[in-house]
Amino acid sequence: MADRVEISFAKLAGPSSGSAVLLTDQSLKLGPRSAALDAAAGGRFSRAAAAAKFKGKALKPLQLLTPAGVDLERIVFVGLGDPAKLTKEDWLKLGGSIAGSV
Repeated sequence: MADRVEISFAKLAGPSSGSAVLLTDQSLKLGPRSAALDAAAGGRFSRAAAAAKFKGKALKPLQLLTPAGVDLERIVFVGLGDPAKLTKEDWLKLGGSIAGSV
């Protein structure tokens, strides 16, 4: 007889140390958790994106070292381009792009 599988649910929480990877599309709009993390980092994402000419293109990363007051070492934003146009293969490439960035 197979072991019983137990499933539990927990509230989603961001990392408290190390690196965080946040996804954004070509509009550079951040989701609620990503926006909160960016706010904790002093809103540096929009300024860094402008300085680096980051446009949220598919698979393109933007790495930020976090300032004092944020426990993370860095935040990596990865562009999705137009998420509606991503194929299954694109999502696999996205995983590779993220792994290469961290």
